[in-house]
Amino acid sequence: MPLKPDRGRDRPPRGGPGGPAPIEVRNIQKGAERSLDAGREGDADTFAVADELFHNAVGIAAHNIFLRSSVTNVRRLAAQSDVLLFHGDTPGSLEVAGRQHVAIADAIAAGDADRAAALMTEHIATTRQQFERRIRDRLFSVGARAADPAASAAPDTTTGTDAVGATPEPTLPVTSAS
Repeated sequence: MPLKPDRGRDRPPRGGPGGPAPIEVRNIQKGAERSLDAGREGDADTFAVADELFHNAVGIAAHNIFLRSSVTNVRRLAAQSDVLLFHGDTPGSLEVAGRQHVAIADAIAAGDADRAAALMTEHIATTRQQFERRIRDRLFSVGARAADPAASAAPDTTTGTDAVGATPEPTLPVTSAS
């Protein structure tokens, strides 16, 4: 008997026609709840772990290798941005992201794929806007320091730039996605 085109031999069993298995839903919910708890406490390190758990669990539950690969690559780029641009600061509200994770998890648990997709699209847009805003803020603050002679008298230790706004070479290795 030939395999159906949408069912590979190594694909885990699903929890219904096209839906995630119950354990996959629990993993999504666990990541969402942990990210909200960490966001409320302002704990960026714990949030980062929970955020990874949540997004990886969503990718696994989707049973889509391309989505899983995309999630991995986007998270790698986001981590590099955190180190190189934000110096450990977060680009937006962790609590907002945690609340978005919980709403997405609730929609998935309810079997409402359309709502989950809409909420994930909103979450991605919010995150993108927060990153863009932080990058603009950083660029404009560097430009303002370069234009102000008093500001350029000493290095800026909060952003990792020197007196003229140049960023030193990164100390962490940056790898390309391959």
